[in-house]
Amino acid sequence: MFTDLEGRWESYRVRTIPVDVNLESGDNFGFNFSPTGERLDEPFEIADGVIIPPGTYEWIRYSVGWEFAAKRKLNGRVRWGFGSFLRGNAQRAPDRWQLDAFTARDLSSIGRA
Repeated sequence: MFTDLEGRWESYRVRTIPVDVNLESGDNFGFNFSPTGERLDEPFEIADGVIIPPGTYEWIRYSVGWEFAAKRKLNGRVRWGFGSFLRGNAQRAPDRWQLDAFTARDLSSIGRA
């Protein structure tokens, strides 16, 4: 939490992780949520002509995800974030997939004589 000189909160974020499971296989899955707040004392321009008016803004963001162990041919993590943001809604798409180096090398030779 950040406060101004009078001790009033200006912004906060509380990350709560009620589910975070590590499996024996090395895989992991979880769920978290983050209550967040911003208090603006004056208008805030986030882009040319886009102004957020003064006021108190509070929202909750959620995230669910699965991480596949590095030992797998297809490994990496998939995470989806969603929830409210300021006075609207926001979503975050799954962020990455990767193939391990051995598989990538094998796949690069497909179709070659």
